[in-house]
Amino acid sequence: MGEPGLTLWDYVRSDFQATRDMDPTRSRSLKRAVDVLTQAGFMSLALYRVGAAAHSRGHKLLARLLLHLNVFVFNCEIYPQTVIGPGAAITHPLGVAIGAGVVMGRDVRIHGLVRIGTAGYEDGRVDGFPVIGDGCRLFDHAMLFGPIEIGADSKIGANVLLLQSVPAGSVVVAPQGIVLPPKGANGSGRAHSEPAPDLGDTVDLGGEVATSGDEVQR
Repeated sequence: MGEPGLTLWDYVRSDFQATRDMDPTRSRSLKRAVDVLTQAGFMSLALYRVGAAAHSRGHKLLARLLLHLNVFVFNCEIYPQTVIGPGAAITHPLGVAIGAGVVMGRDVRIHGLVRIGTAGYEDGRVDGFPVIGDGCRLFDHAMLFGPIEIGADSKIGANVLLLQSVPAGSVVVAPQGIVLPPKGANGSGRAHSEPAPDLGDTVDLGGEVATSGDEVQR
């Protein structure tokens, strides 16, 4: 299922704590506990944990049924063979899909629409699944494919397509959207004030500033 010596309860409890700690401003009250327990992200992650435990004990049919239940209820597809370390958190499970051979470390946070799996290379011998280090954060619609390694404490930004390994502490972001003026705003349909932003402009990614484009900062 994952790290030796940890029980299913250990995993679920650590996921609960990680989900609760996403909002440190709220007190640790009974109301807060109920709120966390009924969050879609925590519930879908708990379903995966039970399915992974069942699969590791040879109950593969039960594990598959729990996978389908997760897809049906939360639209979240995490295969029971996936290895996710303790302390994980899913902010929004909608559209999350994680392949069977993916390995994740501890304290990983996953946002909505994240896709992780094989790259679909014609030569399957060079294909594989990503390995993601401890403390990584995968923002909305991040796509990680192939036999790559994501170093610990890295941040993979929204809409990033990543097919190569990155070192620990990396911040990877996709190009920003370009704001165009309304058609015919100055009679030509072109901007008349500021030029379109350069794709090297800085963007704020979770409190850290990185350079957009293909550059990876350490």
